[in-house]
Parts: sequence; structure tokens; C-alpha cells
Amino acid sequence: MTTDDDAFTGSRRMPWHELPRAVRTGTEDVLGGTVTAATSQRGGFSDRLAARLRLADGRRAFAKAVDAGAARGVAERLTPAPRLNSGGVSPRLGGWARLADSPRSLAKPAVVAPDAARALDGHLALEARLPEAIAGETPAHGDLYPFNVLITDARVVVVDWPHAWTGPAYADLVMLLGSVALSGLAPEPYAARHPLLRGVDPEAVDVLISAQAGFLLAAACSMDSADADAGAGAGTGTGTDPRLEAMMTGLGRGALRWLSSRRG
Repeated sequence: MTTDDDAFTGSRRMPWHELPRAVRTGTEDVLGGTVTAATSQRGGFSDRLAARLRLADGRRAFAKAVDAGAARGVAERLTPAPRLNSGGVSPRLGGWARLADSPRSLAKPAVVAPDAARALDGHLALEARLPEAIAGETPAHGDLYPFNVLITDARVVVVDWPHAWTGPAYADLVMLLGSVALSGLAPEPYAARHPLLRGVDPEAVDVLISAQAGFLLAAACSMDSADADAGAGAGTGTGTDPRLEAMMTGLGRGALRWLSSRRG
């Protein structure tokens, strides 16, 4: 089964056979067997290895790889360990003010999300309330979309935590629900009965939904490709993955549809 996000992600994966021989041999040593087949996975945004492996004895494994420079950079940036919040701002919420300050970027929302462009003043007003809306003491993943959720036979595993922050208990729930519209589902029925949102000021939830859409669309509209609309062809900018841009645009528009249904 494929989902809409499969069409947008993982377009720059490194195949197994392009890994350095030493890395392939080392991986086989860890697995205790010879890899006979490798299938790159489309989900996700990194440009290195993410592959399902089949071994000669029939066992299967999943492998991811990054270059050594990136692993060293992470260690340097995380020593000493940082606070989850930096200045009380979530790293992946908000962006309407950035769009409003950039005429070049602001031109794109009029094409990919015209309703949002016309309602820019309203989104700016909601974004002004973001600091109070994200106050809280609960660790949040900060990037809780379906491609960061793994479902096993026994439990659900959430992966990729580089954008973690501390905020309200319902922050991740709002982010996850904001993405379900991409699969054709309406988020509001789930939100209306979820215990984490019981008693929460509806306006505070609206602030988070708007801020989620603002971050996604500001990021997508700042990329150097010719067309940010979902299903766009290859962009003209160097180093820009048009599928990543289309995914962020699709997620942003999904969040906006949810917000529109809530605010009439």
C-alpha cells in the first residue's frame, strides 16, 4: 500500500551498491551474513542509505547510513547538551512573519495556498500569540508526521528527534492531526474527542495549527524551485528536492483546511 507522502519523499536515496565497500562489509559483519538484495525506501527526507536488506540465510534487516562528518557535527553541537527550548520558541512552528517580510517568497502562497495569502493578516495575528500558546512542560517531538512513526507488531515507535522542544501536552497531537488531511481524513472528529484536547482553549489550538502551516509553507516557498505545488516537476534551484518541497506544501495546505473547518 502506498500513501500520498510516498510520492513526495526519499527521491535522493543512496542505493546499497553505492556505499563504500568497507561500509557494506562492516554492515554484513554486524548482521552476521551476506546481503543478497537491498531495496531503497522512499519515505523520509535524507539523501543517504535507507534500505531493506535480505541476507543469504533469509533473514531481513533495515539499515540507515549517514556520512561520518554529519555524525561528528551532531556530537559537537550537542556537547554540552542543549535545552530543549531556545528562547521559548518551537523550532518548527511559525513562518507567516517571514513570508510577509519577503516579497519573493510571499508571491508563492498566492499560487499554492491562495486562501492563506488572502488571510495573511489573520495568520499574523494568530502567530503573535504563539509564545503563550506553546508554553508548557511536556517534551514534544516537534516533527511528528507519519514518516517519523514506525508501527511494529507490539508497539508504535517514534523516530528522528532533532527538533524536540518543551511545550503543551497536546502539541504533538495537533501536529500529527494536521497531517492526516493529506490522506483524505478530517482531523476535527478525532480532535473533538481526544482527551489531550479536552478543556483546551480552541483559540490556542488554532494558533498551533496556523503556526504549523506557516512553518511548512514558509519553508516550501523559500526553496529555489519553479513550482511549489504538489505534483510539481523538477525545480530549477540547485540542491532543492522538489518532492520535499511538494510534501511540505501538501502538509501545510492540509493544516490550513483543518483550520478553515474549525473557524468557519
